[in-house]
Amino acid sequence: MNRQAMDRPGRFCYTTASPVFSIAYLGEVDENSHRVVCAGGGGSSRSGVKNTITAADVDESSLKVLCILDTGKELCSYVCVGRNKSMLVSIFNNGFCLCKLRGLRPGLRGSKAISIASQMYVSDLKMTDPSINCCAVDGADGDLLAVGGDDGKLRMWAVLEARDRFSCTLKKAFSPAHAAPITDCS
Repeated sequence: MNRQAMDRPGRFCYTTASPVFSIAYLGEVDENSHRVVCAGGGGSSRSGVKNTITAADVDESSLKVLCILDTGKELCSYVCVGRNKSMLVSIFNNGFCLCKLRGLRPGLRGSKAISIASQMYVSDLKMTDPSINCCAVDGADGDLLAVGGDDGKLRMWAVLEARDRFSCTLKKAFSPAHAAPITDCS
């Protein structure tokens, strides 16, 4: 990015209703705009800024919100997309849940929505105030989910879908070969 482009107000900066902690890319809408899902918030009970997961189209000059999922008191700190861009893995501190993305693949017409589509899966981390830091979904089918956290273990989950709901089964937890947290699963 050149300096001249950086100096143009609004060209690459967008105002959002809350701090953004994670962004997942859904694809190109057209030659000028792209679709993303972002997670963030400010702690609605403390700051009054809602915790949300938001789908939006962005281009060089604007951000157009398509739909918002209010996550209440729970702050989503990380998101990743799977299952042919119809599933969103959402991480909340020491747990995760799966959300259904409806009508958000670029090129689809009609209503757009993000909805919780699984129970909350809580990590078996044994540390004080543990955290899950990252996730990755294997392939377009999204049948396998990798989750990493503060305890240095990588957990592999099998993902199943039935009647617009997702369920996960822990397949294996790999013990750490180091003492550091896992911060990237990509």
